[in-house]
Amino acid sequence: MTSGPLRATLAGCAALLLWAFLALLARLAQPVPPLLLTGLAFAVGGTLGLLVVAARGRLGALRQPPLVWLHGVGGLAGYHAL
Repeated sequence: MTSGPLRATLAGCAALLLWAFLALLARLAQPVPPLLLTGLAFAVGGTLGLLVVAARGRLGALRQPPLVWLHGVGGLAGYHAL
């Protein structure tokens, strides 16, 4: 098992690689409308993230005021819609 800082660095590198290939991956998924593709990506990522949090027994960490959820989810959705 890798240590904390190394694991974080590897996760960051993976995120950068995905971001670097964003245009190519979006081009390969061309028949799919962009907002549908974004919604599907959020659904898959959110589900996987929720499963990881649940597997670690930390679902209580997701308890936030509604305004926080509105700002976070609305901000991401609004950014990608605009």
